[in-house]
Amino acid sequence: MSRRNLRELSQATGLRDFRESENRSRNSAIRYTLRPTSDFLKELEKLDKSIKDLVAKKLERIKENPLLSKPLKHEPNCYSERIVNYRIVFEVKGSEVILYQQLCCCAIDQ
Repeated sequence: MSRRNLRELSQATGLRDFRESENRSRNSAIRYTLRPTSDFLKELEKLDKSIKDLVAKKLERIKENPLLSKPLKHEPNCYSERIVNYRIVFEVKGSEVILYQQLCCCAIDQ
């Protein structure tokens, strides 16, 4: 959800997403660097331009604060973000975000 949508939602409902604002203020001094793996780059080349644009937007969000993403249950410091039928799985190591291969959701569900 974009900042604008969050603002509109909070104005309409009177609620606020405290988790997001708390994490941003706590981690605002950290600058994250994206480190894609070769598998990630190969998968990215295969995608349509429209999906690549969505991935680029999601990567900007991840770069701002990767800790807002969904944590993986059994993998410490690993998170995922969903984009249409794909997921980006990444690991946070200090100020680096290591981007792993994108997986198709239908392959995950089977």
